[in-house]
Amino acid sequence: MVLGRSKGYTRRHKQKDYRATRQDMLFANHRPNLAQPNPLSDFFTNCFSNLLHVIFMSKSQSVVGIILAGGLAKRMGGGDKCLLPLAGKTLLQRTVERALPQVEKLLLNANGNSLRFARNRLPVVPDLLPGNLGPLAGIHAGLSWMSKDNPNAEWLVSFASDTPFFPLDLVTQLLAAATTHHSQLAIANSRLRSHPVFALWHVSLLNKIEQQLTTGDVPRLQEWIKQQKMVEVSFAADAYDPFFNINTPQDLYAAEPLVALVK
Repeated sequence: MVLGRSKGYTRRHKQKDYRATRQDMLFANHRPNLAQPNPLSDFFTNCFSNLLHVIFMSKSQSVVGIILAGGLAKRMGGGDKCLLPLAGKTLLQRTVERALPQVEKLLLNANGNSLRFARNRLPVVPDLLPGNLGPLAGIHAGLSWMSKDNPNAEWLVSFASDTPFFPLDLVTQLLAAATTHHSQLAIANSRLRSHPVFALWHVSLLNKIEQQLTTGDVPRLQEWIKQQKMVEVSFAADAYDPFFNINTPQDLYAAEPLVALVK
């Protein structure tokens, strides 16, 4: 049975009913359903929240990196050990490739003529104190540069230039440990052995390091860090030790087969 319209139903009524029906459909499509979750809305909310988190983290905990290449390389016969080739790339190239994605800014600590490192396009920061005082002098140079040229950064992470297999999550792990334990210094560790050159240093350590260097009595880095409030972070070393460092020609030869294992 077909229902007929009343006798007084006009074209104006028909247009009015059409508009009402169309409005109901629009509101029905856009009215939030409180009983069911909205996946699209949740997705954008989470993205916005994560974006804010990244922004604030990058401002408050930005990390500057420094590659320490100021050593004399006596066991390698002298010269710039970091410029030695390993499987088609120099040790320095391999270090830069693994360090650069982990930091906001990357520096190179080296003494002498900086032109020999021009190909790597990194700012070269020499020791501020004379006498080749060792890696602690390189850390001092990096922290001094950071406090003047990048005052918003809180942390400096140091990398050895003769250890080309270090972890790609080194900075993330060190920063998490330092933050969790409220420590000014976080040190990498593998196979129950500390690696103090691979460390995260808070900018507040600058004055303490400078005082130590100017006394004329500069201890080994390993000994100095034991006197500080620090935390050690252990890294896996199953197939190979990621902190395998190259000090001698024999070490360089032994590193060749490790290149294929490194991710």
